[in-house]
Amino acid sequence: MTFQIVVEPRDNGGYVARAGSPFDWCVEAATADEAVAMLRDRAARAQVISLDVPVGTNPVAAVAGIAQGAEQHPLWAEWRKCMEENRLRDDQPAE
Repeated sequence: MTFQIVVEPRDNGGYVARAGSPFDWCVEAATADEAVAMLRDRAARAQVISLDVPVGTNPVAAVAGIAQGAEQHPLWAEWRKCMEENRLRDDQPAE
């Protein structure tokens, strides 16, 4: 598996290395190479698996449209209303 990381110097010395989503790992070390090595070690020890959650037990998945027929879920209308209100609010010019 290959993913992008960011390695940055710290103002007070040392380096920070970050891997973004879905991992959200962050390490600090004295050198950039050490920080990269620490992330590499963390990735080597991690288990990355897929987790299937039945829609019947996860209403958020249904509302998000992950499953066919999501629009029949009781929360669908509420979710749509919230989204429409957010869009209207976000479209208003700044004062």
